[in-house]
Amino acid sequence: MTPARDRILLWHTPFSVEYCANALTTLSVDAFTRLRAVQVHAVEPNTRTSYGAGLLRFTQYCDAHRISESDRMPASDLLLAAFVAGAAGKVASAQQWISGIKLWHKLNGAPWLGDGALQLAMKGVKKLAPESSRKPPRPPVTIEHMRALLAGLDLYNTRDAAVWAVASIAFWSICRLGEMIPTSAVSFTPRKHVTRGAELTRATTRNGVRCAALHIPFTKVTGEEGADIAITDLDDAMSPFYAMEYHLRVNQRVPADAPFFAFEQDDDWRVLTKDIFLARCKQVWQEAGIEVVSDGHSFRIGGTTEWLLRGTPPEIVAKQGRWRSNAFLLYWRKVQAVLPFFMSQAFNAFEAARLDQNMAEYEQTSRTT
Repeated sequence: MTPARDRILLWHTPFSVEYCANALTTLSVDAFTRLRAVQVHAVEPNTRTSYGAGLLRFTQYCDAHRISESDRMPASDLLLAAFVAGAAGKVASAQQWISGIKLWHKLNGAPWLGDGALQLAMKGVKKLAPESSRKPPRPPVTIEHMRALLAGLDLYNTRDAAVWAVASIAFWSICRLGEMIPTSAVSFTPRKHVTRGAELTRATTRNGVRCAALHIPFTKVTGEEGADIAITDLDDAMSPFYAMEYHLRVNQRVPADAPFFAFEQDDDWRVLTKDIFLARCKQVWQEAGIEVVSDGHSFRIGGTTEWLLRGTPPEIVAKQGRWRSNAFLLYWRKVQAVLPFFMSQAFNAFEAARLDQNMAEYEQTSRTT
């Protein structure tokens, strides 16, 4: 049985068989095999697995409706639209499935015919999504959550020092947790995860504020080009710059090839994984009697909202979160969904109105530049 992640490469149709045969009249078997292997690695293994699941559903749909092998590639706009429509009312979106089928076509030199009919069907599927698939807004990490963490963590403990550094940077520097810590110890790889020996540039601004740029080797948007996380010292006990420096000092014996946020333990070191991090945060919040947040992305949402409600210009927040203008406007919808959490705790209706005005002006500016 073909693993889901390999279906994109190994499942064939008459069109793909002919494409491969024609390619081998020009390239050697070794050269062509290497080409396809490299092309497939343009997509991360987890994504390929999701794509493979979509390809299986497409194949099952074609089998059930007696679609010939030759009509499955290149798939017509009508066939793709019908396949998507068959899932209406059952799923929230068919985008992942279609992305997998499209990659399957590209890999085998097949033209992509998905156009008007498919796009309409995709929109229809979203509107007909079952209620069970509509998730409520993720509760954000608020400033109260951050204060509870600072008060509840034992910063004399090497693990807690690392946890606080990640929490503070994720919140104030508006980062994805996956950019800083791996999902598991075995999934850690220097190609994708920041190490202790990573490039860390410290500086002091003209007005005396300390800051640092931590280079991460991989991001969801830039891929292996990586990016720099901007870490700025705040005149506050929750300063992410101080949290980072404190973590590095407390865990100074961690080797250069270990994860950046690894911590010392029993004369050795241990990887701070996402599960360890979130479990510790959950424990502190439970003990503090405040709402538990179990989604790592909530730090990014919460930090974005906190900066905006403090009056920080949207373009600065977008820069800090490393968004392009349009992407930040899309993200703003997520922020809007969680504003009530903030408004009920620390801000008022005037602040909300001011923020709406700031974002409207930012959107207008981004469209004209």
